[in-house]
Amino acid sequence: MTKVKTTITEALAEANNGKLIDAQFVDDLFERKLSILTAIKRANAGSSIELFGVSRTIEEWLLWKQYIVPARKAYLTNLIRRIDEGRAHAQKTGGSVIEKTSTEWSPNVIVNLDEIALRNELMQLQEVLDTLDGKLSLMNATIAITV
Repeated sequence: MTKVKTTITEALAEANNGKLIDAQFVDDLFERKLSILTAIKRANAGSSIELFGVSRTIEEWLLWKQYIVPARKAYLTNLIRRIDEGRAHAQKTGGSVIEKTSTEWSPNVIVNLDEIALRNELMQLQEVLDTLDGKLSLMNATIAITV
């Protein structure tokens, strides 16, 4: 008895090995995959998750995680790195870094940003991501899709 190929990958592997497979079978597999992906997208767009007082659909959270988080992390990390480099450079050249509250002019470097808030935002971003991953896993296990 011949094993029936149940995945697109298996069917295409057979075709690449010179074995004949039914073209309609491959087309049907592609259509089935499209149906499943569409059903998942529909379910994600219709289900919401609330994290730290922010409610979004699963689809929105996934987009946030894919596009917004990497850019925000890179921005915050770069800002923190540049502040640290500025501080190090000022100290090497005999200056110092003073808080933005100083009113006197001096040759020191003034950082007009709340460094603690920047570092806290970076940590909070990671906390939201960690919590989101847990909630997404739970939702993936409990949301039913119809194909």
